[in-house]
Amino acid sequence: MRWILIGFVVACVAGTAAAQTPQDRHWCEMPGADDDVKIAACTALIASTTVTPAERAAAFDNRSNAERNKGLYDQAIADDDQSLVLNPNVSDAYDHRGIGFAEKGLYAAALADFNQAIVLNAGSASAYNDRAFLRHLVGEDAAALPDVERSLRLAPEDADALETRAEIRERLGQRDLAIEDYRAALRIQPGLQLAEDGLTRLGVTP
Repeated sequence: MRWILIGFVVACVAGTAAAQTPQDRHWCEMPGADDDVKIAACTALIASTTVTPAERAAAFDNRSNAERNKGLYDQAIADDDQSLVLNPNVSDAYDHRGIGFAEKGLYAAALADFNQAIVLNAGSASAYNDRAFLRHLVGEDAAALPDVERSLRLAPEDADALETRAEIRERLGQRDLAIEDYRAALRIQPGLQLAEDGLTRLGVTP
């Protein structure tokens, strides 16, 4: 697993504060949109005088995803800060800000945000997976395994979580189980490079 989220943006030039369009909302909220397009669209929504505070909070969070995809971690964290000021009870913003902190090596801050995301939404598969990967990253694989198991109970067809569990199992010496997870991840998402790399390390074919 690697923390590269699908971003949300708009192919338009931001205009006046009240000039946001339906296209801005579409691209700001669209999974898989080009990051620069998404940033422009979300910026237009943020500047608009017609959106609600909750909608503006979502636009900050969506813009942060695109910024993080581009490696603009400080900007992404700042946007999620703004999102949480406007709407402090949305778990996704904590989860996404935690990813930004983790990308900067601020692991304690990342862990605090992942914990809060789970407090707010115990059904967040992504937050459990992100916390599992963070714990794996710092060598706490025994603690990481229950988190990724919980993530997969919530979202059993998540290739990313299967790949995370495979990495954890590989490091714990559970070779056969790691192979099983890498292959399962590839069945769901053919061509997943990290899973293919894991199988290569273990000396087997996909």
